[in-house]
Order: sequence, then structure tokens, then C-alpha cells
Amino acid sequence: MRNLIVMTLILASTAVAHAEEGPATRYTKRSGWTGGVAVGMGELHMFINDASDQVIEGAAVSLRGGKALHQKTLFMIELNYITDRNGTTSQMIGAYGQFYLTPRWWFRAGGGLTRLVQEPSGGGESTAAPGLPDRLFATVGDEEFSVGGMGGIGVDYFQTYWLALSVEFTTMVGFYSDIRGTEVVTANFSLMLGVQWY
Repeated sequence: MRNLIVMTLILASTAVAHAEEGPATRYTKRSGWTGGVAVGMGELHMFINDASDQVIEGAAVSLRGGKALHQKTLFMIELNYITDRNGTTSQMIGAYGQFYLTPRWWFRAGGGLTRLVQEPSGGGESTAAPGLPDRLFATVGDEEFSVGGMGGIGVDYFQTYWLALSVEFTTMVGFYSDIRGTEVVTANFSLMLGVQWY
């Protein structure tokens, strides 16, 4: 988490320094259908039965598409996930609104269906973190579905008439439980570079 925070502060300070003038000659015209993708690094925190959290680091990906309602508001459908090299994955497919506070700075909020996949190592211990059982849930084996919420902030540091490049920090929270009484809260934190087409 410390590395993610440090990188967020470095990129945010760089973005702040250039956010007002920016390298683009004119602001993006946000209208009609739009789509985008973002990739970066992320952390998945799992709090099991109110115990101290287990942390997984991995790749973060966001795929989204939707419509610009007007210059300051986007409505988007998104698939967002973090996955590590062993296949442990926390993801959400849902919807959010993105609201521009200035021509470049924005925040987003929404929610949707979440999915937690914990790949077993076959040795009685989780590949995600030491001390976790291979099968976290009794009802559906190594995966579980639930609902959750998401939010994020970002800045479009480079803009043209039809394209924007962004630095974005997002978080996603999911809530899971099974018939054995196992309760899990997941929190994803992602720092990504994104591109959005209009």
C-alpha cells in the first residue's frame, strides 16, 4: 500500500502542476458515445471475519463504454478488476457517473456486481496470502458473487478534440458471506493510466 500511495502522490503532484495549462491546444468535446481503457497497478485487501487484512498486489485493468450526457457528465458501463500472477481476482461489472469539476479534473461514483475468485494452490493454503484456506467459500467453491460500490478521482492531463489521456485513482469495495459464517470485505485500490475516445 505504501508504494501505491507514493506513486499516487508523485503522479498527482505532476498532474496538478500541468493540469491547468496542459499540453493540448483545446479541450475535449464530450458528446455522444464514448469508450476507454485504463491499465496500471493495484492492491486487493481482504478483511476476513473482521481480522487484519490480507494484501494482494497485481495488475489493474478498466474497460468501459457509455455516453457523454453533456460536457460535464459521463454515464459509463465498466468492467474493473485486479488480478495477481496466481489468478486471484477481484472484479466488478457495473455502472458509474463521471462528473467534471473543471475542464480536466473529475470524480466518479457508482456500483454493480462484484466477483471474488481465489485460485487454490493445491497445498491446503491460498496462493493469495499465507494462512487463508484454499476454499474461502463453501457455497460455490473458489468464487463468490455479491454487490459493491466504487469511486475514483482523476485528471485528463492531455486532451485533444476527440481524445483524453488521464491519471486515475479508483477504489472498489465488495461484501461477501457464506453459510459457514465466513464474512469477507474486499477493497481494491488502483492507480492507472487511461485513454478515453469521444
